[in-house]
Amino acid sequence: MKRFFKVFLWAHVLLLLVALGMIAYVQHAYKYYANNSLTFEVEPAYQLDTLPDGRRTYGPNWYRENEWGLAEVYVQGDALQRGDAIGALTQKQIRHQEEVFVQEIKKIIPSDFYLNIIHALVRHFNRKLESNVPEEYLREIYALSQYAAEGYEDIGARYHRILNYHSAHDVGHALQSYMLVGCTSFAVRGEQSADGRLLLGRNFDFYVGDAFARDKIVLIEKPDQGHKFISITWGGMIGVLSGMNEKGLTVSLNAAESDIPTVSKTPISIIARDILQYASNIEEAYDIAQRHQAFVSESLLIGSAEDGAAALIEISPQDIDLVRMEGNSLVSTNFFQGNKLGDNPHNIAFRDNGSTLYRHHRVEELIAAAGPMDVEYAAAVLRNTRGLKGRDIGYGNEKSINQLIAHHGVIFQPEQKTVLFSTAPFQLGAFVAYPLDSIQAYQREGELFLSEERIGRDAFADSQALQDYLEFKQLKFSHPDLSDLSLREHFIALNPNSYEPYMLIGDYLFEAGQKEEARQYYQLSLQRELENKYIEKHIKERLKAHE
Repeated sequence: MKRFFKVFLWAHVLLLLVALGMIAYVQHAYKYYANNSLTFEVEPAYQLDTLPDGRRTYGPNWYRENEWGLAEVYVQGDALQRGDAIGALTQKQIRHQEEVFVQEIKKIIPSDFYLNIIHALVRHFNRKLESNVPEEYLREIYALSQYAAEGYEDIGARYHRILNYHSAHDVGHALQSYMLVGCTSFAVRGEQSADGRLLLGRNFDFYVGDAFARDKIVLIEKPDQGHKFISITWGGMIGVLSGMNEKGLTVSLNAAESDIPTVSKTPISIIARDILQYASNIEEAYDIAQRHQAFVSESLLIGSAEDGAAALIEISPQDIDLVRMEGNSLVSTNFFQGNKLGDNPHNIAFRDNGSTLYRHHRVEELIAAAGPMDVEYAAAVLRNTRGLKGRDIGYGNEKSINQLIAHHGVIFQPEQKTVLFSTAPFQLGAFVAYPLDSIQAYQREGELFLSEERIGRDAFADSQALQDYLEFKQLKFSHPDLSDLSLREHFIALNPNSYEPYMLIGDYLFEAGQKEEARQYYQLSLQRELENKYIEKHIKERLKAHE
């Protein structure tokens, strides 16, 4: 027995030394790449000022907060000028968003030791990131980063941190077990659309905490090259998540199944940004996408006023495909559908074992039930928390279109050149419309462009049911003592139609050795809609272990 413990101890010591050695090596490599990275001369070009109408100005650029809680930002010029203006006008959001992001990561990985390993691995993983981002966007990021906070030097210098954050969607997508990403999008036209014209909707389910999802920036850019465009983002992000340009071309991201990559290539938000700034139609968007190499798998839903159609650009690290709209509807929910990538065994397993196919069928069901769809019904689809045939599957289920984790929801009307962005909470607040034909009014000298509420706040946003779910989620992440029967009953009552409280109670009791009592909760969990087959396997293995 003594010999066993000696071997056990030395094994752990060896692992610790290997881990420390790996950190030291990676940090050395990171310093090498950091010291050899690009630098640019950036001097603040203007003074911040405040106009009588409440806007903050920075030369011809401006910032204001509208009545729905969206920060609206207009910038123009070359890349360094735009980055400097974004940084000066949104410094508060840049610093707050980084603080929230880091705090949330520390919640997911509370151990400083493992957090240091993650930091080191991300540094190594992103060591070639700079060489895969077009210099125009490196310049914009560099100028913006000069306004980032001090105090995070253990993560990296300001420029390298902000640059690395542009791959956060890609890294989170590769770690889908943390449920960082899982988006839903659709397009309709012709008989499926109320006015016959192209209409698109999407939820951006990138989740790093409720606080992260609360603050949104509507960024309007007039670059010295390419098209003017509008997108919704957060502090420090110049990549595109959801946006529309002056030609009526739209872009939105949808994660697909991907292996964990070994080295970074071009972040998908940068590919989307390149498309939005320089493409006028689907063919041009596809040509631009082909110039880049992504390091995770992704579907880009493209809407085009010029084509009167939508299409999916399906990207993997190995290949790329264009899936055109057939008929009057197109749905995308995180799995590949084209001939090139759709038959990949990893994609098929992901589609069949996860929640993505279920959500795909649910969107199709709602489109079919709607008759011709208008913007109000598109918003109702994006806000829908129910399962197939309207079944109550509890809140927060991956199989819901609205999983109550979205950073934003968006509705595009490309031919009208109008985009509607949701406001907090999640996609439940009012949808605010921005008609891009008023693009000239974005300039400081012109008449101030006013956004307008097009769709009202959803009643669910102010309901007790939502408050109960938010309490459930907070309680879940606090690792409660579920040996207390009254707390168990309260926990279940907060989200009674979800499988999750029953499973979590079952896990708690199972790990405490109370396997008979755990079995009862596991069986109750199996009576509800499980969000994927991996959860089902986990519960059934626990039940089998009890027999």
